[in-house]
Amino acid sequence: EPAALRSASIIAVEAARPLADTDEPGSVELDMGAFDALAEARAETQRYLGVAAHSGAEAEIVDIILATPALVEAHVAQIVAAALAAGADGVHLDYTAVDPARRAPFSSFVGALSVALQAEGLGLTVSVPTPIGGDTGAYDWGALAVVADAVWLRAPRDGSVYYEQVESALVAQREAGLDLSAVVLVVDRRSYERSADGVRAIARRDGLAIASELRARVDAGIAPGDGVTVNGTNIDRAAGNTGLQWDDRSKTVSFAYAGRGGPRTVWLENRFSLAFRLDLARRFELGGVVVEAAQVAEGLPDVWELLQAYVEEGEVRLELPFGPYLDPVWSVTDGIIEGDGTDGLIVWRAPNRTGAYEITLVVSDGVVFIGQQISLRVTLDGDQPEPEPDDNTADAGDGSGGDSGGQAEPTQEPTAEPTARPTEEPTQQPTQEPTQEPTATATEGPPGPGGN
Repeated sequence: EPAALRSASIIAVEAARPLADTDEPGSVELDMGAFDALAEARAETQRYLGVAAHSGAEAEIVDIILATPALVEAHVAQIVAAALAAGADGVHLDYTAVDPARRAPFSSFVGALSVALQAEGLGLTVSVPTPIGGDTGAYDWGALAVVADAVWLRAPRDGSVYYEQVESALVAQREAGLDLSAVVLVVDRRSYERSADGVRAIARRDGLAIASELRARVDAGIAPGDGVTVNGTNIDRAAGNTGLQWDDRSKTVSFAYAGRGGPRTVWLENRFSLAFRLDLARRFELGGVVVEAAQVAEGLPDVWELLQAYVEEGEVRLELPFGPYLDPVWSVTDGIIEGDGTDGLIVWRAPNRTGAYEITLVVSDGVVFIGQQISLRVTLDGDQPEPEPDDNTADAGDGSGGDSGGQAEPTQEPTAEPTARPTEEPTQQPTQEPTQEPTATATEGPPGPGGN
């Protein structure tokens, strides 16, 4: 995103990886096309070559390299050569699946890489995963902070443990004597969904599309004046779903639902949740933040003004979404809606004439609004057994919430914030003590679409 360049000091491009299928362990593959995409970055923004190995064969080859000093030396030379070939200002080492048994060899490898890069006038940053408990595994934060310019802390993707694990790790490192200004928190613009298969990244629009799936319970046809139950498949509280809500544990708008394969939870990332991430970095006096997924992408939230204000002022205003925006909004082209629908379910009373009628469900994370609709036909004798999807029906998400028979209709990003100007100050400023939870003020806003 061009807007990201206003405050970024480093842009790391993941364009290199250790090769596993080669007769020369330690070799590095460089994707110059990916790196050259930032050739026109502003002069004061340094471009770092990201060398990544997260899992699979790449993680296995890293383990093999670290076990042999000669391969470590060759790997260092390969990484430095790749950085020079790319014209990079430094290297970002993103090896997040190192065998804990290689703790000492990994620290030695990073130290050797730092020396070799410094000889060429290049910088070095190193990623570390958030540990579970006090054991940092292969990553000796203190040793890495001595040889690298910064340690980039990757937070867990599971929102339910995000703050618990990150704050616990930072407290432990601070008590061990580490200057936390050497640590940079990686914040992510992507949303996440947890299922029995693990945690996967999704776009915020996809998460809202899952929340806006709807279904009509039609066993027979629909005659004039009939009542038809319509529910939000994944937000109907009567079905055991939570509906969209502010989750104070993850500091996000989230919802849990009974999807295919078992329970699922979605955490939606937006400007409200990111503000709490920034406040976490502020409270622990970290060296800054890194934005994951900084590319141009329509499905990712625009958070650059918030980040710019944090960089310039060192403070961040904590707010909660305007509460009514999190309630589902129902509309129909004709007929009557019985019930307010805030629990994810309505009864549609068909009009007293035949025809096809649309029922629309709109949901929001407090910033953007996403809607889907289904078309139901009313006949004189009620001989239409199934609801009719719109002509241009499309799958709204990954299909995890059942067959909605509807169309995802993402609204455009609002040109202005959907809430009115918030109160000037939160009701209580976050305390400086990191173990204390910050508080936030709820934003106020005008009614949303559909008479919300």
